Amino acid sequence: MTYLVVIMFLWFSFTLLFLLAQYWHNNSIVDLAWGPGFVLSIWVAFFYSHSLPLVLPIIISIWGIRLFIHLADRNIGKPEDYRYQDMRKRWGDHPYINAYFKVFMLQPFLLFWILFASLSANKTLKSPLLLVIGLLIFAFGITFEAVGDYQLKKFVKHKQKGQVMTSGLWAYTRHPNYFGEATLWWGIFSVAIAYGAPLWTFFSPLLISLLVRFVSGVPLLEKRYKSSTAFQAYAKKTPIFFPNPFIKKSEFS
Repeated sequence: MTYLVVIMFLWFSFTLLFLLAQYWHNNSIVDLAWGPGFVLSIWVAFFYSHSLPLVLPIIISIWGIRLFIHLADRNIGKPEDYRYQDMRKRWGDHPYINAYFKVFMLQPFLLFWILFASLSANKTLKSPLLLVIGLLIFAFGITFEAVGDYQLKKFVKHKQKGQVMTSGLWAYTRHPNYFGEATLWWGIFSVAIAYGAPLWTFFSPLLISLLVRFVSGVPLLEKRYKSSTAFQAYAKKTPIFFPNPFIKKSEFS
């Protein structure tokens, strides 16, 4: 029943968000709802079922609130993101029905399955060691993501045309924020199975890992900078996703 309650909550909240987006003529506000969608859903499940361990809503909230603040600082007050503008052009005479099903219903669908492992946990701690390992993996992942985002934000403020970020964590992987994102969800999964979630729910962290690596994260940015000679030179020396700690920073000077 908890699963159904979360599904209904997601359907209602994202339908409401869809209506607001059409009023504001800005479908990209759905990106801001990604983190809070997880946070609110896990707390709904926690208070409804009374069977989830408190640690899961707490760590998911830490991730989701940080992500919301980061995206809000970057996007609030700006026009609709270019990706959604392009979608609107492709949809032609049917922008609303396409936006509803391809954006505002797709996102909660993915959100639910990524959250599924956490929703499947219970209050009985099965493995204290796995709990500690999961929390350490989560801490590493969210730190990697947050530091990468911070370093890029500082770089963008002072960058000149044609410059590419190649310092800090960006010297070891071209997408430290996405690597950190995937990593922290494997940490959340480890915590969930420490509290009795079935091992077969590994598809939850696998799904978000595949999404950021092959669908909505890395490929979009790689495509955006494919015509940049500076980025291509950087790409030849730097792994696309998994960090290479043996790279010498002097290679980019």
